[in-house]
Amino acid sequence: MERLRLPVLVLACWCLLAGGASLGGCGSRAAGPSGPAVQVGVDWSRVADGGGALFSSPGKSVMVTDVCAGGPGLVAVGYSLPYDPADRDPVEPNDFPCTLEVWTSEDGAAWTRLGDEAFTGGASRRLEKEYGREALWDEYGTAEPRVVSGPAGLLAVCGLHIFKSADGLSWSEVRGVPAFEGVTLEMNTASGRRPFDFAADFFVDVIHTGSGYVASISSDTHMHGGMGWMPGPSLWTSPDGEDWSLVPLEYVELFGLENVEALAAGGPGLVAVGRKLSDARAWTGTPDASAWAASPGVLAEDARPFGLAPGGPGLVAVGRVGSYAAGVTTVTGVIWTSADGTEWARAAVDGSLVTDAEIYAVAPWASGMVAAGTAHLRETVPNQPLIAYSSAAAWTSQDGRSWSRALLPHVDEESRSSEAAAGVASFPGGLVAVGHEMVKGQPVRGVIWTSLGAE
Repeated sequence: MERLRLPVLVLACWCLLAGGASLGGCGSRAAGPSGPAVQVGVDWSRVADGGGALFSSPGKSVMVTDVCAGGPGLVAVGYSLPYDPADRDPVEPNDFPCTLEVWTSEDGAAWTRLGDEAFTGGASRRLEKEYGREALWDEYGTAEPRVVSGPAGLLAVCGLHIFKSADGLSWSEVRGVPAFEGVTLEMNTASGRRPFDFAADFFVDVIHTGSGYVASISSDTHMHGGMGWMPGPSLWTSPDGEDWSLVPLEYVELFGLENVEALAAGGPGLVAVGRKLSDARAWTGTPDASAWAASPGVLAEDARPFGLAPGGPGLVAVGRVGSYAAGVTTVTGVIWTSADGTEWARAAVDGSLVTDAEIYAVAPWASGMVAAGTAHLRETVPNQPLIAYSSAAAWTSQDGRSWSRALLPHVDEESRSSEAAAGVASFPGGLVAVGHEMVKGQPVRGVIWTSLGAE
């Protein structure tokens, strides 16, 4: 299964903790008349785990998957699930049931993990498959918590579970969206127009626009008279996060059978990035999401975009490009820019900053753009097996075209745990990235990194 946003790390070996050189520093500080000057976007620190209760749970793995400015200041979401030491892939966002996790912070420095009491009106943090269908997650996609802030508050989604909050501290649940059970839509086929059933499967991305929410939802799609169900993308709109409507489009012609990975305001109104066949593609839409067109050409072959945000020359998208040679698959982080969402160019990033890397999220901030993801690292130590691990990383840019990178701090200087950043956001006090840390034989731990100071 190809991962979407949540980093599922496939490491060459788990010889982590075998001695060797420590990680280098994650930035620099320039001395000033008032002491060290913090360079936001360069100097990062880990939020302390609060005695093991903030990002860990006994017998469970905990992941932080997304973050946004809102509520008391910042809201992060993720999930926890029972830890199975025999599970070869402990970071598996398709493992349901699981438990929704929410963290809040006023300033980015001090964080609180919400408990059951924060979920009101019968809302349950237990996340299970909804609407009674056998979905195709394991083969075609992932479902993980996302959070977005709008004028009316916050919306958190995972699978087809929807939670709303006015302040980030108290959450209610939206239950039983009738349209998710199935909508019939006619589309063009080689034999003429045919009816298709679209049954919603899981949220991939959701954004807030001036008129409400627009979401990319992976759907189970079935052509009347055809055989079986197939996965496919679908776009939905909602004025309030409760009532959702499928946007009637020619989905097969426009998007194929892949997911629309990310949405953003820009271009003629809205822009989307995703993958059609094995190529990264982009689409532009009207402000109300009612009409869409494919941008010409491809962003890259054998590539997958994961994140999209307004900024730089207009829009910035991030992802990865894969290559296969001599039986080995390698990945390279990639950044694209566009002024209008139609014409795209690949940013000329120094190869040392993106080789063996994957970039999952991007956001604008006061000084430019910030992106987050994973750098896969290897170390050779005399008389030792190859040490392979991953470090969460953040990339920053003033214009979206020229980028620098910082490896985010590990739990200690000698740690060979594998870490990944899945989400990133800016707020008036600085930057925040969220993700997880894996150590062989231990439950996964959530991590939040911050870069705080004057922007």
